Amino acid sequence: MDKYKYETTVKGLWDVTGMVSLGVILVFYCYYLTGILHFETSQTKESSSGLSVVASYLSFATGFIFRPLGAIYFGALADTAGKKRALVKSFKMLGVVSLCMALLHESYMPANVVSVFVIIVRLLQGFATAGTVTCAIAYIYDLAPTLEKGRFTSWLQMAAPSGYLIAMAIVILFKLFVSAEDLGIWGWRVCFLLSGLIYPLAVYIDRKFPDVPLTYDRETSAISHLKNLLSDKSALKRIFTFALFIAINVGVLAYFFNLYRLYFLGPLLKVPSDAIGFIVAISSLFLLPLYPLFGVISDRVGRTKMCLAGAFLGIAVIFPYFYFMQKFAGVGGIGANKAALIIIMVLTGFVITLSYAPVVALVCDSVESRYRAVSFGVIYNIGFSFIPSLLQIAGSYFYDKNASIYGGIYAALIVATLAGGISYLIRPKRTTA
Repeated sequence: MDKYKYETTVKGLWDVTGMVSLGVILVFYCYYLTGILHFETSQTKESSSGLSVVASYLSFATGFIFRPLGAIYFGALADTAGKKRALVKSFKMLGVVSLCMALLHESYMPANVVSVFVIIVRLLQGFATAGTVTCAIAYIYDLAPTLEKGRFTSWLQMAAPSGYLIAMAIVILFKLFVSAEDLGIWGWRVCFLLSGLIYPLAVYIDRKFPDVPLTYDRETSAISHLKNLLSDKSALKRIFTFALFIAINVGVLAYFFNLYRLYFLGPLLKVPSDAIGFIVAISSLFLLPLYPLFGVISDRVGRTKMCLAGAFLGIAVIFPYFYFMQKFAGVGGIGANKAALIIIMVLTGFVITLSYAPVVALVCDSVESRYRAVSFGVIYNIGFSFIPSLLQIAGSYFYDKNASIYGGIYAALIVATLAGGISYLIRPKRTTA
């Protein structure tokens, strides 16, 4: 049996989807681990200087800087050299740089040098993370049958909450056996060592599964591919119109629902980190089954309709989401109503997932197949990383400047509303997606 045909059989496709999804889960484990460690160590003065940099908001944000560059590099490589090949390279790179994060220590180099190296590693981590997500989605999308692309890519969308749950579980497990001081000194390094599993997983994927045929094989390099893209007005129009604006809308809403809530409940409302972890973990478990469900539904009713419906419903519920979180968070984090907060997150999460689950397949539907990986990478990392990170910085600025806990949320609402409105106005009028 031909290798490519093997991949399109039911068993073969589920095998490769499972392994790639596991890799992306480990990617998001590394991503969320930094934020979780920040909240854990911010409540104690016992931390090494290396961890202080790792866990700072500056470090968390620097990972975003190189993500568009990583998406462009690995996306172009995927389009010209093969999507599996590019995916394996990005997995291996992320595994190595994440291990470097754990191995940096002040015992054999000055603390200020460690801090500089940590920032460099975070930049490389962001570069590789963009490549893994970009190539994983493009790889599975191309392998999936035409009428089931939402079904299979939605499993990769489930990787983000799964990665968070694993990161939270690992940190909680460590806290059962080591003190907060030990977690700040050496425990966090062990947490990062687990990310090294990405490397052997990449080797397994490389040996076990074949690549997909190239859509266009006349180009010999990623650079020539990018030059051709920049001169192709039709392909650029597909990137910077509907697909980009719907991605910005969904990306901003998803970021504020998933990540900004940690900042909102923790530093702003002073809810203890243990309580936040419990609330987010339980609500995430309830939402996990919705990802494949909405992916399957999008294949039947159309992804454009689902994403636009989720876009406007998300705009309507995002402010009440934070308002009721504040109402049930207690005073100074004391007396938080966990049950009410879980219910709020589940109800809001239902709306956000409605568009979040199928949006990556919709973006892949919308761009030209010849440039699919690099186009998707640019769109995804602008909409889901770059714009939301700027809004995160804006939220921190508004709070530091005016003690306004809703400044960042208002900014997110404005951006999400504009992006949603524009995407609706320029939506494809006739599409099966």
